[in-house]
Amino acid sequence: MTQYIILFFIGILSGFFSGTFGVGGGFIVVPLLYSLTGLPPEAVVSISALQMIGTSFAGTVTHIAKKNVVFREALFITLPALASSYFGVKGINSMGGGFGERFSQLTVGDIFLTVTLSVLFFSIGIYSLIQGKKTSGSDGGEPDVPVVKNPVCFIAIGLIVGFCPSMLGVGGGFLIVPFLMYFAGFMPVKATATSLFQIFFVSVFVSFMNFRAGEFYPFSAIAILSGSMPAASFFAHRSARYNPRKVKIGFGILCFLALLVTIAGFTRRLF
Repeated sequence: MTQYIILFFIGILSGFFSGTFGVGGGFIVVPLLYSLTGLPPEAVVSISALQMIGTSFAGTVTHIAKKNVVFREALFITLPALASSYFGVKGINSMGGGFGERFSQLTVGDIFLTVTLSVLFFSIGIYSLIQGKKTSGSDGGEPDVPVVKNPVCFIAIGLIVGFCPSMLGVGGGFLIVPFLMYFAGFMPVKATATSLFQIFFVSVFVSFMNFRAGEFYPFSAIAILSGSMPAASFFAHRSARYNPRKVKIGFGILCFLALLVTIAGFTRRLF
């Protein structure tokens, strides 16, 4: 029972980050699950992908109603992401090998998850903080017209982010949102909405693949969703009020918090 209460509060945090920053919730769920539960990486990734269906759905419905989703770019990202996520699921479920007697508690998946997430969190955190410092004015000053118009750019980012929910348990919003804001000229609220749109569809597909692979943990996901869905909807309603500069800086700080939690989880398993 205690475990499900913990998962519920993790869900509330997930919903806050989903509705505010346009990430699928896995951005904070994966580090916390990895640090607190001792579950293997493939189980952590599966639970996170499943709960992202709820958080991204709640936020997406709200943003569609407010006409914040840019559907053309969303489709250019989503369709290739579905294709690459298929190979991501196959990859993470094959990373079960250990590292000998001394580090028998570690698997290839532990190393992959920790190193990849740490590099991504650090790099994107630094970039977001720099961009937040550069942004001036109360509304951020970004044009609400894409600077990057070539569909190939959106297809490329879609192929990359498809591996995020399938191999890392994160929705890819931490890549899509900065790309849309800093390179495509989206206002933060529209970048958030468009990101959540693709996260929903890719998470559904990844969860179906995990179900077929035998990595399916519905009760843990439901415990997280019970907190994340109402929180995601609530904060999505409020997202248009947030100062874009503060959103960027807050996103950067979130990256570093997630980095610290991920490293703490790996250290706990190592010793």
